[in-house]
Amino acid sequence: MKKLLLSYAEYNLWANEQLTVVLNNIDKPLHFETVISSFPNLLATLEHIWQAEYVWKLRILNQGPSVKPSFPTKETKALVETLLQVNKEWIEFVQTISDEKLEEIANYNNWQGTPFSTPVCQIIHHVFNHSTFHRGQLITMLRQLGVTTLPSTDYITYTRIV
Repeated sequence: MKKLLLSYAEYNLWANEQLTVVLNNIDKPLHFETVISSFPNLLATLEHIWQAEYVWKLRILNQGPSVKPSFPTKETKALVETLLQVNKEWIEFVQTISDEKLEEIANYNNWQGTPFSTPVCQIIHHVFNHSTFHRGQLITMLRQLGVTTLPSTDYITYTRIV
């Protein structure tokens, strides 16, 4: 289990790095352009990915915030750099977590205050699956914005290069 979760953690960083290259090379106004998706634009989608990765680790550590954090600036470069740092922290977290801790139950409340209990290993898997889902949305949003040169961020692509 731990080996697979670590592979997903490393993949998550790699995939986000692939998108960072694209985001850094498109016109900045496109980051704020309204596109039909779960979130109104690229920046809002990135912020959601960062929020989830940041908050879920705190929840596992029983330090979950009661209020959804928001990124302090509306600067994509700073947000992406912070997200990549959180990705690296997830890799370190998975590397050092014990097998016993992976099986522990984390107790937390969602944003509506509803309590939940979930095994830590399932939360970790969810974090990377959640980010993959929203990266797919980012790719679709970028296509809608006219970006045609996009990387493959599939897990299988990652496994072929490592």
